[in-house]
Amino acid sequence: LLQLCEDATVQVREICADVEVGRKKAGALGVVRRRAKQLEEHLAKASEDAKKHQEERHVQGERHRKIEKESEAIREKYHKAKTFLKEAEDENHKLNVNMGNLEDLLGVVRARVLELEE
Repeated sequence: LLQLCEDATVQVREICADVEVGRKKAGALGVVRRRAKQLEEHLAKASEDAKKHQEERHVQGERHRKIEKESEAIREKYHKAKTFLKEAEDENHKLNVNMGNLEDLLGVVRARVLELEE
């Protein structure tokens, strides 16, 4: 009976030691689960941030294309205005030359009228 009690005591101690090892493993497992959950949350946030960044880049690309289009339209308007200004300056120069010629002709006509009146 004494031997049975000693054997039972040894088995109880082994079971208690196994239980303690199990508790430590369970505690470590809890830590691992919490860390895994943190990593999942971090991964989800990083994925969401990446998606937002991709959307922002898409929007920026659209803005860039829109700005390029507007810039091209402005360049075309500037070129047309510059061409129109050059044509207007040329026309103005022609008109000034014609005006000068008319003034000279008017001077000749007045001189001729004066001659005829005398």
